[in-house]
Amino acid sequence: MGLITESGRAAMARAIKEQTMFLVLGRGESSWDSDMPADDGKATELVSEIGRKALTRSIYVTPNVEGDIEVPTSITEDGNGGYGVTTVKYSQSASPTRYIYVEFRLDFTDAVNQTIRELGLYVGSVLKDDLPSGQTWFTADNFDDEGLLFEIENRVPYIRTVNQRPVFSWVIAI
Repeated sequence: MGLITESGRAAMARAIKEQTMFLVLGRGESSWDSDMPADDGKATELVSEIGRKALTRSIYVTPNVEGDIEVPTSITEDGNGGYGVTTVKYSQSASPTRYIYVEFRLDFTDAVNQTIRELGLYVGSVLKDDLPSGQTWFTADNFDDEGLLFEIENRVPYIRTVNQRPVFSWVIAI
């Protein structure tokens, strides 16, 4: 069998980027606060879904140490209650690449007072036809087809408050 080329990977990225995408926020389990489980590559859904946010922005990017898009690649605890973050920088690309930057901006009232321990990226989701125009926050019952869980991540607990407008962003590398 042959090797998948960079343009082949860009073609796969294009196929993914053309699908609908939703960020799914989940509560996870309170036991994760002291013993967070590893991300499960065989998972098909989150443990305890809160709701789903529509994609705000997706663009093709390419690695560039001078780039203006920066995302974390690893986070480590320093043993003193602090964290170290390793990041990678990207620049926007006018043509398809194997890298897709995705961004989800929560509104002030999305998932308020919820503890978030898990995130999921769903692709290929189909919303019901009778929903209000402009709606961007959804629950699972708002979908005719919830789509497929493409990525999953367990996180340190984060409590959403009404005075915050968090942005969740990362790069999907194909």
